Amino acid sequence: MNTRIKQLEERRSELLIEMESLKARLEELDGVLAILKGEGRTDLVGTLNRLLDEAGDNGLTVDEAVELGDLNKASAAVALSRMKATGTVVRKDNRYVKVPPASLMKTGERGRGN
Repeated sequence: MNTRIKQLEERRSELLIEMESLKARLEELDGVLAILKGEGRTDLVGTLNRLLDEAGDNGLTVDEAVELGDLNKASAAVALSRMKATGTVVRKDNRYVKVPPASLMKTGERGRGN
């Protein structure tokens, strides 16, 4: 009987792990759907831009952005990937860093004697 209880407890633990994995996948799918539908994207991108501005040259990881901005991880990851694709941010060592507008870059380059 002891062996059977142990087997059932192990199976229960396995199911809990599977359930958490499915919850995470569902949350990720919900985030992607929301972005594709354009729901809340403006607020999300605005929040990410603010956080990236505050982070400066250090940039942010997805996890840091999620924690600081109280964001959905999947949505933040997708939005940052899109921002990278449009050239708004670059990814360095798993961190996203905001790219200054071209006019600021030119001014900065002139200021260095280039």
